Amino acid sequence: MNSILDQNSGEALALNSMVKANLTEASKWARFLGILGFIGSGLTLIMGIFMGGTMGTLASMGGADTQLPGFMGAGFFIVFYVIFAIISFIPSYFLFTFGSKTKAGIEAGVNTDFENGLKNLKRLFKFYGIIAIIFLGFYALMFVIAIFGGLASAF
Repeated sequence: MNSILDQNSGEALALNSMVKANLTEASKWARFLGILGFIGSGLTLIMGIFMGGTMGTLASMGGADTQLPGFMGAGFFIVFYVIFAIISFIPSYFLFTFGSKTKAGIEAGVNTDFENGLKNLKRLFKFYGIIAIIFLGFYALMFVIAIFGGLASAF
């Protein structure tokens, strides 16, 4: 039975065989999902490059029906997809690192690897929490704008 010393209280946290088995299984799935996330980020990046080229070609063909707003040129789509690919890469990295470090720490009995794995799990949850706060703030802002828009249209 492994034990991790709790630095705050000086007590050891015991990892029995069931906890080890569950964390090992979770780390395998975390690595798998992390790899899928890396692939998705790469495909998003490639799609952004192609979308930028496609939008640039459509804009150069001319015609009133194909005109995009000025800010939505080829560069806009490339930058948008690159930013989205980077944002989607970050949680995939945390998930993959959690899986790799946790599994290595459990198999080798090395506390630092195990702790680093759990630290990356904490980072993953923190990242998703920050994204959730940003989206909630955005939704609240859109709600306020919609209310003021509705009030302004009434007059």
